[in-house]
Amino acid sequence: NRPLKEGCYVTASKEHIALSREAAAEGMVLLKNEHNLLPLKAGSRIALFGKGSFDYVKGGGGSGDVTVSYVHNLYDGFQMLHDAVSLYEPLCDFYRANVNEQYDQGSVPGMTTEPALSAELLAGASAYTDTAVIVLSRFSGEGWDRSSIEYNGEYTGASSMQMRSDSGREPA
Repeated sequence: NRPLKEGCYVTASKEHIALSREAAAEGMVLLKNEHNLLPLKAGSRIALFGKGSFDYVKGGGGSGDVTVSYVHNLYDGFQMLHDAVSLYEPLCDFYRANVNEQYDQGSVPGMTTEPALSAELLAGASAYTDTAVIVLSRFSGEGWDRSSIEYNGEYTGASSMQMRSDSGREPA
């Protein structure tokens, strides 16, 4: 990440940002669109579920970390479409406040926990919306996906077969 020219880092150069945007746009694939839900119709009323709506995970730790000039979370993206769609703001307010509270208590972006929703908030979202968007987010990095490097029942597939073989037991 040495300066490329005029004090600008390679990853922050206008050329690389443009190339990255182009690659992202060309690389996105819609795997399923049952009932032709997408694109959203003008006037859609959306309930945005999940802390990832505000605590957007753009990468991970270690080799999964990336340096960026800016990050737009999903809520910000929908706000750019405010003339076309509307969000159930009480739900958004809940997630925003919860994420900010977790930050205030020492959590860092990408490492917050998913809060429980009240029945009242769920009922309000159900009454308001014609579309639910559920945001799942997971921070990843070396040493984060297993509680132990020792066999503890978490491994599957080839790893499990190798451990069984190493222990002198027949592979399952």
